[in-house]
Amino acid sequence: FAAYQRRVKAAAAPALPTADQAALVQSTWAEAKKLGLNTVGNLFYKTMFTDFPELPETLFKGVNMAEQQAKLMGMLDSAVGLLGDLDTLVPILQESGVRHGGYGTEPRHYAMVGQSLMKTLSAGLGDKLTPEATKAWLAVYAVMQHVMLEAQDTPEGQRLFAAYQRRAHAPVLNDDGLPTYHLLEVVLESHNTRRMTFQGKLDLIPGGHMCVLDNGIIRNYTPYHVSASNPAFGGVPTFSIIVKKYTNGPLSTYMHSLEAGAVVTMTGPKAPHALPIAEDEEAPTHVVLVGGGTGIAPVYSMAHSICRGHGNRPPKTTLVVSFANCAEALLVPELKSLQNVTVVWNFSRETHEDEVRSKLGLGADALVVLKHLSASTLKGLLSEPISRVLLCGPAFPPPTRPHLCRTPGPRPRSWD
Repeated sequence: FAAYQRRVKAAAAPALPTADQAALVQSTWAEAKKLGLNTVGNLFYKTMFTDFPELPETLFKGVNMAEQQAKLMGMLDSAVGLLGDLDTLVPILQESGVRHGGYGTEPRHYAMVGQSLMKTLSAGLGDKLTPEATKAWLAVYAVMQHVMLEAQDTPEGQRLFAAYQRRAHAPVLNDDGLPTYHLLEVVLESHNTRRMTFQGKLDLIPGGHMCVLDNGIIRNYTPYHVSASNPAFGGVPTFSIIVKKYTNGPLSTYMHSLEAGAVVTMTGPKAPHALPIAEDEEAPTHVVLVGGGTGIAPVYSMAHSICRGHGNRPPKTTLVVSFANCAEALLVPELKSLQNVTVVWNFSRETHEDEVRSKLGLGADALVVLKHLSASTLKGLLSEPISRVLLCGPAFPPPTRPHLCRTPGPRPRSWD
């Protein structure tokens, strides 16, 4: 407590509530308790889960809510009762803060709890929660939050939090012992292609893939986006893939039949068959990535990684993306947002460049090519020496591949 007082004086911690504020909190809490702690607890969690609907499936997933509610109300009751004895209260809050690291609690969760608590008190007490009492509760909660978060930031709190992360985000195994992943969202990308976002933490090398299994059929899909903490889904780790439906493709048909909430069996992640730059290698002078159709997922993720992973001097990177027409263009926002990458937009069945730019929102400086991706097309685009080449996607015309190895300069490595 003495250490906390020193931090208050140094403006490194919120000010302690005054004696009058502590008394106001205790008197209003006494009024709230007349409703019954069970009633207050029910109202609190109903309020919080209404305002933050992701919490039941994330922070509170698998939690016995009757026990959790009793614990929270008991802790709050004890804390309010000890406001006049901070030498005793602060160590209790510190111990609780460390323990909450093991529950996966993050700073944003404290803000959610604080907001829900004030709404609960306002709903339960009405006019008895005066502006002065509201200010007193906010002052008390600010101190409680600070003490607990500071304790969670200790080595033991961080150790418990890391253990929670590993435990909470490990995939659930099915009856065959294979990992499964929860489908969070399905978005239509084009007439026959969907973006599918799953919950799961992946240590994925850019360009690597996950293997989807269904009825003995296996197909690889490359996550184009991996997030350790996705705010759009309550901060859980996610990965996203694009899935094209093929007329005679049982696995892609199965994937397109799924809706959010489905559970999908996948193994991986697996490393890509080839990398344009080895991890222990100096950056080459010019990397060329060529992707067609859904094959742009791995080359996009590689281009994104190359230009983020080589400090202030990333290699010159050219990304050629090839589609039949604008309706089949994939990952357009992601491709437009790439930094330090020359993106070449190739369309084999479009005839009017202005229409392409208008439909996709491409600027005047975007490189648009309206012809089949052939050797002659590449010759005009890739006149400089090339250090690394990677092709990914549908079968490119046979003359295309040899051309990539006949560009000026040293013979590049190339992969299919």
